[in-house]
Amino acid sequence: MSPPVIVLASSDREVLRLFDEAGFALLFAPTVEAFRHVLDSGAGDAAAIDSAMLSSAGASMAEAMAASRPEMPLVVLGGAAPTGLPVRASHVARPRNRDSLLATVERALAGTQASQPSERDSLSRAVETHLVRYFEAHAPGLPGPGLHRRVLREVERSLIALALRATRGNQLQAAALLGLNRNTLRKKIRDLDISAERSI
Repeated sequence: MSPPVIVLASSDREVLRLFDEAGFALLFAPTVEAFRHVLDSGAGDAAAIDSAMLSSAGASMAEAMAASRPEMPLVVLGGAAPTGLPVRASHVARPRNRDSLLATVERALAGTQASQPSERDSLSRAVETHLVRYFEAHAPGLPGPGLHRRVLREVERSLIALALRATRGNQLQAAALLGLNRNTLRKKIRDLDISAERSI
């Protein structure tokens, strides 16, 4: 099972390091604007907010969570949380080691683990998480034009290569797995420049 995705609202590099060491997948939101953007995208399994950020923007962050993700588990790192944050908020002193951080976040997530997302939801979330990171990598600007075509091409290229690898290069089996006609698959392999070495 893949690790939970944590939306981390903090500009503290030490906190970022601890989350990374704990093995969480992170969506780093060093500003309130970035935090709002990630919440609106629907990405992330839980949020962790540094009390230093809450002291200046707590009301705004509470409003963002209430508006788009009221059910999202929340861990407040340090001092008390302002009013208006979700009921599911947990508090922890500023973490000093990986184990205390891991235990706190796992407690916050405990209520959501009972109902695992469907395969479709998991795939959608994984794709969305990568796209959020892609957009963030281009901030404050935007990716270049033609993004839709580029994303679809890269997803299709990876999917076909993985299907061929899973079927040991058997194009008939790969076509059946993908739900494609064998000739269509051959054309796509050629058009997408998928090499035999990459596929097998």
